[in-house]
Amino acid sequence: ICLDIQPAVVQRAGVGRYTRALAQYLPAFANSDHITLWYFDFRRRGEDPALTSKCVNIRAIRWFPGRAVRYAWKVWNWPPLDWFLGPADLFHFPNFVRSPLRRGRSVTTIHDVSFLRFPEHAEPANLAYLRSRIKDTVIRSDAILTDSAFSADEIADTLGVPRHRIFPTPLGLDPGLGPPASDRIATDRAALGLEKPYLLHVGT
Repeated sequence: ICLDIQPAVVQRAGVGRYTRALAQYLPAFANSDHITLWYFDFRRRGEDPALTSKCVNIRAIRWFPGRAVRYAWKVWNWPPLDWFLGPADLFHFPNFVRSPLRRGRSVTTIHDVSFLRFPEHAEPANLAYLRSRIKDTVIRSDAILTDSAFSADEIADTLGVPRHRIFPTPLGLDPGLGPPASDRIATDRAALGLEKPYLLHVGT
């Protein structure tokens, strides 16, 4: 099983956090499966040490620049990823887009389709990239993972993916997170002047 951990190497929030958690906890459920975590590292930035503790194997592709490969994927849908990694039974792409492959099954996580529903709120370069690759991704992926039943329905509606190929996999709770003590909530609300109902958004 090859898991693309590029998002975990280059970003701390969002998809990076999701990917980092997969890399950290998935090997415990692997049984006899062999898991390879891979990413491009032409500039020798090195892997995050948090990713190495429980992983079976980490492959840093350092002999060719990832930026050039991603450009070729966007423009020509080439070269196939398994040229770099060799064969695998399953490739998992956790960041919306499937890389080209010659062989092997693939699953792609599409977290939401907000970039299609609300394109005016998307970063222009990222919007153009997703629009150019998303159709090929849903056609060629053997299955689509997403974070909720709502997003699964949105993916089916907007991208025409048969619902039976979409698998909602709700996100887990990091062991380091949990509800604070009730007296802490009261103290913090008083200190911040939050006496009326309020909405807390934690995200980017």
